[in-house]
Amino acid sequence: MNDLTGKKFGRLTIIEKSTKKYADGTFLYKFKCDCGNECYRLLRNVRKGDIKSCGCLKDSSKSPKYLMGKRFGDFKIIRYYDKKGKNNRYLCECSICGEKKIAELRVLNSYEHYCTLRGNKKTEDLTGLRFGRLKVIEITDRRIQDKPTWVCQCDCGRTTQAVSGDLKNNKVKSCGCLVSETGEKNVKKAMEKQKNVEGTNLTRIKLDKPLLRNNTTGVTGVIKHKKSGKWLAQIQFKGKDVYLGIYSEKRDAINARKKAEEKYFKPILEKYNNEVLDGNN
Repeated sequence: MNDLTGKKFGRLTIIEKSTKKYADGTFLYKFKCDCGNECYRLLRNVRKGDIKSCGCLKDSSKSPKYLMGKRFGDFKIIRYYDKKGKNNRYLCECSICGEKKIAELRVLNSYEHYCTLRGNKKTEDLTGLRFGRLKVIEITDRRIQDKPTWVCQCDCGRTTQAVSGDLKNNKVKSCGCLVSETGEKNVKKAMEKQKNVEGTNLTRIKLDKPLLRNNTTGVTGVIKHKKSGKWLAQIQFKGKDVYLGIYSEKRDAINARKKAEEKYFKPILEKYNNEVLDGNN
C-alpha cells in the first residue's frame, strides 16, 4: 500500500499506521485533527467520509448557525466553545467592554446579560417607590443574575435588599415580617376556631355538626364490625376513646351513642352556652 502519511481527509491528517487493531483485526491509523487532538480511526471509514474529525466537528455541528452573533443583552455569541455534560457551551463577548465569558444556552436564555460598565444608565430608577411594606432607598453594587438589587426600608423599621424584578412582580413585599405576622394570625385564627375548653374541642363535639366524608353508617361513633358483622358504638371525650359496647342491631348502637352524647357532650356545651364557632364569635 502507498505511504499515506500526511494525507488529509476532512479535518484529519494521517500521522502513521499504528499497531492498534479494531475488533475485526484491521489496523487503526493515527490521525491528527485540525483542532489539535490526536485519534485512532479505521482508514476505510475516513476515506469514505464517514468520519471527518476527532469528534469536534460533530459537537460544533450541533450548534445552529443562527446562534452565531445572537445577542443576549450586551453579550453576543462568537462561536461554539465546548460541551459540558449534555449541554453545549458558547464563547460570548460583551459589545461594550469586550469582556468574554463562556455560558450554556439555557443560562443565556434564563436572564438578560448586561455589561457591568452600564451602571445605572439603563436601569429603571426605583428610588422612592413603594412595594407593599417596602420603600426603595437606593441601588447597590450587588447584582443577582445581572439584575440590580435595591436597599429598601420596611414599615417595621428594618432594612433589606431585594432584586428589582421581585419588587415589581410583588414577590417581595416586606423584610420578612409580613410572612411572620401572617403565620401568627393563621395560628391564632386556627386556635380560635378550635374553641378548646377543659381539654375538649367544642367544635368537634357540636351535636349538629355534619358527618365526615368517610362515615358509612350515617351516625358519628357507630361503625360496623367487619369480623362479627355487629355494630360497635364509641365516643371520644377529652382526648380519650370511650367504648360503649357492641350490638347486634344498628339501632341499639345508635341509641347507645345518643345517650353518651347526652351524658358527655351536652353538659359542657350548656356550660359554655354552645360557644361553638359559627362566624359570629
